[in-house]
Amino acid sequence: MVIQIFRLQTPYLKLACDFFMLKIRHYVIIGSVVFITILVANMPARVLFDPLKSNLLLNAPSQLKIGEAKGSVWQGQINLEVSGKFFTAYWDILQSQWFKGRFALAFSVTNQGPSNNFKNTDWIKGNVFGSIFGKVGCFDVNGLVSADLINQFADGQFSLENNVVLNSLDLNFKNNNFEAVKGTVNWPGGLIGFYDPSRGQQQVVLPALKGSISSQKGKLMGNLTLDGSTDVLVSAEIDGKGEAYVAIRKRMLDVLGQSWNKTVDPDDVILEVQQALF
Repeated sequence: MVIQIFRLQTPYLKLACDFFMLKIRHYVIIGSVVFITILVANMPARVLFDPLKSNLLLNAPSQLKIGEAKGSVWQGQINLEVSGKFFTAYWDILQSQWFKGRFALAFSVTNQGPSNNFKNTDWIKGNVFGSIFGKVGCFDVNGLVSADLINQFADGQFSLENNVVLNSLDLNFKNNNFEAVKGTVNWPGGLIGFYDPSRGQQQVVLPALKGSISSQKGKLMGNLTLDGSTDVLVSAEIDGKGEAYVAIRKRMLDVLGQSWNKTVDPDDVILEVQQALF
């Protein structure tokens, strides 16, 4: 009778042993991945960045210069020079994101120029990630770009005063689709200079502007409005393949104080631009 009971239980014991061995292999694999990740993350940052530097510079604009990386792969910094302006980039790997199946790091980039006005220091900070499920993106990205930096990169095409502020940008990208995108860009208004082919160099004082960033049907969307208004001045969209489309409405000319030789409604599109970005 005892032998019969033992035989009945044997398949269950075998199943339990197989399950136990499977769990052991599972933990061994996880432990190995964690060990290798920690080993790589604690390597000096230059070991990773020095071999990549030549490739980065090969595909980057000639105005970009990359300094020597300091710290570790886990937490470090690197100096950058862009068009004569000096920046320091910091990063820190976020362990908390591993439980979500994501490799993520917090970053910040700060202008290290000689400006004595701290409010005009250019900076951006936030978090970027890549997921084992094929999703990449960023979250809680904020920044401030000074008028000086914008005017330098504008190279005489236009000029403005006062800083531009980026607030709480979240962006997800998967399978050539933008998802769950949100964020705003604010400019407090001020003097803008631009060139008009028919009237030469022009200057106009604009009220505060707001740019809203979102996603719709897999596309990255942006709308520029007067702060506190829902009437769109300029709209833009980028699809997952890098095709960009920009539409300027008659209302934008009204804000700039410019005339239009046709009778159209303020919401009518008077200029469209379509171009592949990547």
